[in-house]
Formats: sequence, C-alpha cells, structure tokens
Amino acid sequence: MSFPCSPRRRGPLRLTTRRQRRASAGYYRSTMCRLGGAGVAHELAGHPAAAPAVTGIARAGRTEGRGAYDPVVHLSSSVHDCRGSHCSIRGDPGLGFPDEPRLSNPLEVMVGLTRERAIAGAACVTAVVVAVAAFLGWWHVALTVMAFAQAAVIVALLDVRRRMARSHDVRKIAGSFKSVERRLDNLGARMLAAAETSRVEVADKLAEIARTVEERKVVETTLRANLENVAAKAEDNRAKVEAWAAELEVWRHGLDVVRSGVGDLGKRVDVALTEAEKDREQQDKRQDLAAARYIRQSEALIQLYEWVRPRCAMPSLGGWALDPTGVLTLLEIVRRRQPGLVVELGSGTSTIWLGYALEQLGSGRLVTIDHDERFAEQTRTHVRTHGLEELVEVRVAPLVDADLPGHATRWYDHTVMADLTDIDLLVIDGPPRSTGSMARYPAAVRLRDQLGDGAVVALDDATRPDEREVVQRWREEIPELVVSAVPPGDALKVLTLQPSGDRPSGVEQSP
Repeated sequence: MSFPCSPRRRGPLRLTTRRQRRASAGYYRSTMCRLGGAGVAHELAGHPAAAPAVTGIARAGRTEGRGAYDPVVHLSSSVHDCRGSHCSIRGDPGLGFPDEPRLSNPLEVMVGLTRERAIAGAACVTAVVVAVAAFLGWWHVALTVMAFAQAAVIVALLDVRRRMARSHDVRKIAGSFKSVERRLDNLGARMLAAAETSRVEVADKLAEIARTVEERKVVETTLRANLENVAAKAEDNRAKVEAWAAELEVWRHGLDVVRSGVGDLGKRVDVALTEAEKDREQQDKRQDLAAARYIRQSEALIQLYEWVRPRCAMPSLGGWALDPTGVLTLLEIVRRRQPGLVVELGSGTSTIWLGYALEQLGSGRLVTIDHDERFAEQTRTHVRTHGLEELVEVRVAPLVDADLPGHATRWYDHTVMADLTDIDLLVIDGPPRSTGSMARYPAAVRLRDQLGDGAVVALDDATRPDEREVVQRWREEIPELVVSAVPPGDALKVLTLQPSGDRPSGVEQSP
C-alpha cells in the first residue's frame, strides 16, 4: 500500500483496539520514511526515550502464535521505498499492516470497537445488572458487581496513565527527529558557505599572482631598455674618444713639423698634448666608472626585486634617497644580523625596503625619525599602502640644539628617541646637508649608550667631504667603531661597534 508521509501527530495515542494499533504503527512508518527508512529505525530502537513507543508498536503488531518480535527488524523490513512525499510499504502481518485489513467474524467486529464504546457498553451492562439485582432484592450481587466496576475503573485509570506516558515519549522522539533535521540543514548551509568562501579566496589569490607576474614583466622590460640605452651611449662615447685620438695624432704630426723650427713652442705643445692625453685618460676612466656604477646600480635593483616582492609600486631610489647598492647592502646586513630593533634617521624609500626585509625575516621592528611632518606623513602613507604598519613606526623629531661641545648645527630632539635601547642597526640618512655643517655628526655620539653589543652603524652620502670628516671624528672619539669593507665609490659607509679589546688594528671588517 502507498500513502503520503504526513506530519507527526500530536497528543496522547490510545492504542486500545487493533485498528488504533495499526494506525499508530502507520504513523511510525511515515516518520521513518521521512527521516531515512531503516537507518532511522535503528536510531529509534536505540534511543532511550523511544523504547516505550517501539515496544508499543511491537505489541500492536504482535499476533497470536507469532512468538518473539524484533521492532527494529520489522520496522526496517517494512520500508520498501521512499521517494518525494509518498512511501511504499510492504504488508507485514507482524506489525498489523495487511495489504487490505479484513474483519472475518463478529468477534473481530466486537474487538474492533473503540475504547470509548467498549467502556460505555460495559458501564451500561453494569448499570443494568445492578438495577436488576436491586429490583429483585439481591443486594449482595449488586454490591459485588459495583466492587468489580470500581476495580475496573482503577485499572482503566492506570492504563490511561501508562498510555499518556507512552504518548509523551512519542512526542519526545518527534522533537528529537525535528532537532536532527534542523542540525542537518544548518550543517549543509555551513558547508555550502565554506565552499563559496574558499572559492572566492582562491580566485583572489590567482588574480593577485597574475598582477604580480605582470608587474615583474614591466620591471624587467624597463631595466632591459635602460641597459640597452647605457650600452648604446657607451659605444657612442667610445667612438667619439677614438675620433679625438685620431685628431690628436694628426695634430701631433703637424706639431712635430712645427717643433723642428720652433723649439720652445714645440716643448709647450708637447706639454699640452701630454695634459690632453691625461685628460682623455681621466675622462675615459670617469666614463668607465660611471658606466660600471650604472651597471652595479641596475644589477642591485634587479637583485632587490628578486629578493623582495612588493605588494604595490615602490618609491623611486636615488637622488635624496639611498641608491640601489646602498639599499641592497642594508638588506644584506638585516639578513645576516637579524636585528631586533632598527632605527633610521631620515625616512624615505629605504624605510619601505627595510620594512619588507623585516617582514620576510619574521622578527624585529623599524623606528624611523624625520624632522619634517610632511615627509613623515608621506612615509606613513607608503607604509600603509604596503601594509607594513605592524613593523614600521614613523616618529617626528624637530631639530633642536645638539648640546655638544664644538658643534653648533642643530640635530633631532633626543627625547623622541630616548626610549629606544639595544639598537642593532642604526641607519643615518638625515638631517639633510642644508641644515648645517656636519649635520650628521651627533648621531653616533648621542646614541652611543643606546646601541647594542655588535651594533652596525650605516652612514649614507659618505663620499661627501662633510661625511668623511664625520667618520674621521667618530673613529677618533669612539675607538670601538670599526669601518667595514664596502665596494669603492659606494655612498654608504658601514661601521661596526666592537669592544675595544676585539678591535683589529688597521683592518676593515665585512658588514
């Protein structure tokens, strides 16, 4: 037989007649169809609150001569197919579900009466018997019948109480089924939401990788074009120099002819030619040095972009900012030394590169000092753009009297950086030269006691006369500062703070 999976019934179930027991078993069949068939039958049998209800179904379906009855087996075998809102159930005599219920004799018709009708009939028969006995004067018979009636009422009340408790258990089972359904729905919704979130994150990552690849292609194309331009200019200059050399040779031959007649004039011309040759050689050297420096800067820039993967466009290097070779030297110091605290005097492009280096290192922080609020705000903007706020702190320290004997140029307000101790790397790129003579001299003197053991001091623009004198005075006043070896012509001078007993005499150390 086929029937729709109807909603759960509410209220107490009175399993008094065979017809009602069949209806109750049908209700549990529809519940199992809706929640999964045989698997729910096992769950129903194992649920503590469902035991009385399953026992009631087993009693309802038991027939004479059938023997022991397993509700889980019969409930599982009764479910044939559940699709959509209808379920097909095989007839099972053990559960009282024949394909077509039949009442074969009058006794079954009497048994099929409802509980209310049976009680009403019994009450009527009892009343008639009591009335007849009283009318005939058989008072002992009437009293006996009334006593039996009272006992029957008590038994009926106990049975009603038991069935109400069973109905309560059935409602608890129905509530448990609803809770399971809600949990399954919530779990499915969460799984779908998590899958959608993962899909969106993967798409964002792929887009970011594509943008990074495009940016790298643009940078490589630009660098390749710059190198080709430099090579072309070098070839042009070499051709010009060779042309000049040829012209000089022609002049030399002409002057040799004149020299034979004019002795003193020939000597002066020889001197002029010698000086011109020297000038030409010096010019060649300067051009070679310039080309080599440009190539070094280009190679350093390529290595920087290979080392650091910026999240957006980087500020320009050179000019007031550190050149690429200086930045590369600083990043190499950070990689080797792994500093816990880096202090930078004069913020700018190097601030962003150092922030990325510390981010890759996974430790340390950077505090950069600037005397101009405008430059400090520009640096903060770059820091926020590259997402380095947790590693980089920008402070503003106005220029005040340095309070050093024999030094009149103003320097940063030391109170702004008084809390910085155990400095592992001190980068000096400020104040600018326009603020006064030897403007960067107070840096190592005022911060000497705040430097950690083995600290590194890096001074930019060290090829200028002022900075050369600053380094000389530092080495005289702070013998622990040892100059490290750097490539010739580089603007960054690196010094290491060492104990006086460990200072090697006359030997430059590697940074």
